Amino acid sequence: MAVIITDEAYSDLASISDFIGQDSPNNAEKFINEIFEAIDNIEENLLMYRKSIYYGDEKHRDMIFKKYTVVFQIAKSDINILAVFKARNYQKK
Repeated sequence: MAVIITDEAYSDLASISDFIGQDSPNNAEKFINEIFEAIDNIEENLLMYRKSIYYGDEKHRDMIFKKYTVVFQIAKSDINILAVFKARNYQKK
């Protein structure tokens, strides 16, 4: 399975990096590297992640990474990363 990061999720990650980078560019770079590593490892054990509280089906899962939620969808041949956010800031589109 390929892990595909949607444009919206890339935008989320850029915003998070910019926010962290205001205080520490080094911490922003470290965070982004770590979250990309975690995202790359999702396919190793898809079902260990909880069913998404933002969607009502088995295909959507939430990976919690530090204080952020990574919402992904399990498709037939891909894993689609849909959004990355702090839970209290998210509104489903």
